[in-house]
Amino acid sequence: MKRHALLDHLIENRWADGDRDLVELLDVSRSTISKIRCRNVPVNPTHILSIYDATNLSIDEIRGLIDKASKETNDEK
Repeated sequence: MKRHALLDHLIENRWADGDRDLVELLDVSRSTISKIRCRNVPVNPTHILSIYDATNLSIDEIRGLIDKASKETNDEK
């Protein structure tokens, strides 16, 4: 499974046990989680608000993790 800083952070901090739980947390399909993880679809404002509502992460923390995920992508190239 590809690493994604934001999704992995949510799993590591027990807001979700895996990608299946992220589907419920973000109210999206499994394919959307897969596309986010593979960076074919960006994390959009609706996803950010869903994460904010379900966790104690601030919008700035969420955006920071999105930026970190973006840098991971650049490091893979």
